[in-house]
This record gives sequence, structure tokens and C-alpha cells, in this order.
Amino acid sequence: MFEFLFDIKPDAGNVCPTTRLACLISERGNKVYYTDTSDSVFTTGLLRKGIGRIIYPHDFRWFTPHLALLDYQLQDKQQVYNEYDINYLFIAINKTDRKIDLMPEMPVVTLPPIPYKLLPQGAKDDDFIDKLTEIKEDRSRTVIIGLLEDEEEERKVNTPSHTESFYKAIKQSASIHPQYQFILLTNHGEVETRLFSLPPNIAIYRLPRLQALLPLCDMALITGGITHWTECTFAHVPMAEFTPQEINKITPVKLDRQIIDLLANREYIIERQKHLCAFFESESERMNEIADWLINRVKQKRQL
Repeated sequence: MFEFLFDIKPDAGNVCPTTRLACLISERGNKVYYTDTSDSVFTTGLLRKGIGRIIYPHDFRWFTPHLALLDYQLQDKQQVYNEYDINYLFIAINKTDRKIDLMPEMPVVTLPPIPYKLLPQGAKDDDFIDKLTEIKEDRSRTVIIGLLEDEEEERKVNTPSHTESFYKAIKQSASIHPQYQFILLTNHGEVETRLFSLPPNIAIYRLPRLQALLPLCDMALITGGITHWTECTFAHVPMAEFTPQEINKITPVKLDRQIIDLLANREYIIERQKHLCAFFESESERMNEIADWLINRVKQKRQL
């Protein structure tokens, strides 16, 4: 029996692809843990499946896993693992259709993105979906969803003050293009106050059920996190990605250009997304192979 530790960026899009791998390793008779800093919507479910939790880095004084799987986006933690002499590999999400074979000394294990399932939506969400469905039936309308406050770390950057210029550009675009229906999802209640008064084709909403909403959208405006990228890809919704720096510098003209370009290439992008989804699904079938490869790697290291 070996002990494995997952240290993953605490965003659903990062944690979700690792959960199946963690369970497969555990089912093979090994102990599997996540760091407390990996906390996400999956934490409770993982604990119920016998996956443990350690306090990072405090528990390293007594706990030394045989192998740690460190999120590639958390490379700044390498020094801590080196200090405690903990063997680790990087784990990353592969957003391309490039097949990466498992090699004996490869430093990074890649997993395909996987959309995650959330709790059932409430009645208020149902009403909103019904209203949006009516809008979608009007073929002259284009539904654009704005996911500009993507994930936990990005929310620290993309606060209302940082995204204010982006929201103002959207407001101006909505006024110029009445055929656009903007749906803005935000975790900051003051966004609506900052944008008051709103044109009739902008709706600000807090909706966690993206899987129900995205199929009704023609395109999405997102920040660079993996969670919303994954959800949009599997829903076949073309998206324009913006870095925090781009959000700060957005203008109505730049935004309109992005929207027009994306809509002009919409069919091609959707076909590309379908191709990626088929590839990701085929790669997810390799999870058993990856679990066995990781366990054998630990065995070989122990025999040296």
C-alpha cells in the first residue's frame, strides 16, 4: 500500500479531472489524500469515498507521501516539497487534442478536462431559464453570456473596480446592438448599482447552473480559468477569453470586434469544440492506465 497526495488549485475545473484518478488509486488499495488548500465543491464527496485530507504544509512534519501530484499551476510550491524531501510529479489539464504518452521519467502527467455536475437548480433558476428560452426562440437575437469573475483566485483580481471598464463596454455595446442579449453572471452585488441604469437587453444574475444555461447561449465572454473554459467547450459555446490585463484595457470598439469575429467563425469553432470533446472523452478512458502507471512508478522508486 502506498500513500498519494493531490495538491491542486482549488477551482472546480482543476480539481474535477483529478477526482476520478484519486478514486481509482484508492480502489487499488492505496491511501489517497488532498491538501486542505485544494478545498473545492468536491471535498465532502471525496471524504465520503475514503479520500483523506491533510493540512498544508503543517502535516508534512509527520506525513510523507510516497508521491505527491502537484498542480502545474502551483509550481511556486516546489520549494516546500523539496524542503520536506517529498517526491512529486506535476499534474496538468491538457486543453489540446495532442495525445501525450506516458513515459518512464516524464515530469508532468496530463489529464483531460471534465465538466462537473452541480446540485439541482432552484425554482428561481428555472424561471430564468424559461425566460432565456423565450429570448432564444427569436432567431434575430444573439445571446451572449459574460463570465468575467471566473474562479476563486481570479475573483481577487477581477473585482468590480477592475472589471468596471469591461462592464461599461458591454453596456455601450448593448445600447448600440439591441439584437444582443447579454447575461452577466457576477458574485458582486454592487455590479448592478455601478451599471445603473441598464438597457433592457442586459440581465445581471447569479446562477451556478451553467450546464442548464450555456446551451441557450450563442457565445461567451470569459476570463482565463479552466472551469468556464471546460463548461463552454463541452456545451459547444464559442468563447472569447480575456486576461485580467485585457479586461482592464477593453473598449467598446474592441469588444464589438471580438463579438463580430467570434460570431463570424461560430460554426468552425463549434466543430473544433466537438472534436476536442470527442478527444477528451477518449482520453478519459485512459484513467485506469494512468492510475496503474503512477502506482508502478512508486513501486519502482521504492525498489531502487
